[in-house]
Amino acid sequence: AEHALHRRLLAVFERIARAVEQGGEFPSADVAAVLGYLREFVELSHQRREQNTIYPLVMELADDQVAEKVGKMLADHEETTELMQSLWLFWEPGALRPDEIAMFVQLANAYIARLRRHLALEELVLFPPAQNVDDKRRAEMLEKLEHRDGVQRDASAWSAVVAELEERWIG
Repeated sequence: AEHALHRRLLAVFERIARAVEQGGEFPSADVAAVLGYLREFVELSHQRREQNTIYPLVMELADDQVAEKVGKMLADHEETTELMQSLWLFWEPGALRPDEIAMFVQLANAYIARLRRHLALEELVLFPPAQNVDDKRRAEMLEKLEHRDGVQRDASAWSAVVAELEERWIG
C-alpha cells in the first residue's frame, strides 16, 4: 500500500519537474510538500522500517543472489538520501535562476527514476521470500512495520497531502 502511495507522489513530482523545465513558475509550496513527503515518509520512515525489518528477514531466508540484490537496495537508499539532501536546496520559496531550474529538474528526475526502479526491485525480490514466513513471524514483522519511529505523519495522513497535490497537478 505504501509503494502505491509513493508512486502517486512520484507522478506528481514528475509533473512538477516537467512544468518547471518547460518554463512554468516554480511551485515552491508544492515542492516543499513533495520534499516533505519524500524526506519524512519515504526516507525517515518507510526505508528505515524496511532496513530494520524486511531486509534482515529476507537475508535470513533467501539465497546469495537475493542477498546481493538486498545489498543493492541498501545502496539505493543511500543514493536517494544523497539526492534528497541536494533537493533540499530547493525548499525555500522564490524564483529560480536558469541554472537552478536545470539542477532542480535533473535532481528531481534522478530521484524519481531511482525510487521507481527501487520499488520495482523490492516488489520483485523482497515480496516472494517474505511470503514464506510463518504466521507468528509475519505478525511480528507487521507489528514492527507499523511502528512509526517518531515520524509525525503515517501513510493515511500523507495520503490526503498526496491527493491534494494530485488534484492540482494531475487533475
